[in-house]
Amino acid sequence: MEKKRQASVFIIATFIIALISLGVAFAAFSSTLRINGTAEVVGSNWNIYFTDGEEGTDPGTSEGREISANTYGTHATGSAIMTTADLTWNATFRAPGDKVSFDLYVRNDGDYNAKVTAISADAGSKTCTIGGSTETVVCSHIHYGVYNDAAGTDPVAVNDPINAGTSAHYYVIAYLDNVGWAADGSDLPESTVIVNPVQIQITFGQDGAAVSH
Repeated sequence: MEKKRQASVFIIATFIIALISLGVAFAAFSSTLRINGTAEVVGSNWNIYFTDGEEGTDPGTSEGREISANTYGTHATGSAIMTTADLTWNATFRAPGDKVSFDLYVRNDGDYNAKVTAISADAGSKTCTIGGSTETVVCSHIHYGVYNDAAGTDPVAVNDPINAGTSAHYYVIAYLDNVGWAADGSDLPESTVIVNPVQIQITFGQDGAAVSH
């Protein structure tokens, strides 16, 4: 009986040592993997400006650039000067139905798609004078705005897009309407009616992430 007990102990002891030896053997193998990298944020460009053509250049902020008027009616005349962010125009009407329009492009040379985020036409403050006195009859027949079409039926509105690398074609239109006048022409002015300076502001904002173009 004693011999059998010794044999059993010996077998168990040998098995434990073998496990320890295997553990030592596996620990000898190891691998180190490395992941290296850098990150940077590059400068982005936001550049939206008035210009006079689909591929027009920035007219600058000083002397500006003259753009021609499209006239409708027998007596209408007009002219305009644009800079990077301003268009100054004038129109002269002599008879109901006279209209002046200007082709205007807004170029997006930036890295971001853009859209109109606000537009305000200062129509509420439009006033007219004749001979130094306030005039209201003729003044009510004078209209102006910025449109997406030459007919003046589609006003520029919030969310209208201008993608990076493209231009939006707008039309600045001013006209003297031909409806509602007295049949005998008694409400047509005998002297020049002057309209105070009017202003339309269009604000553009980012529309999505930067894009390559």
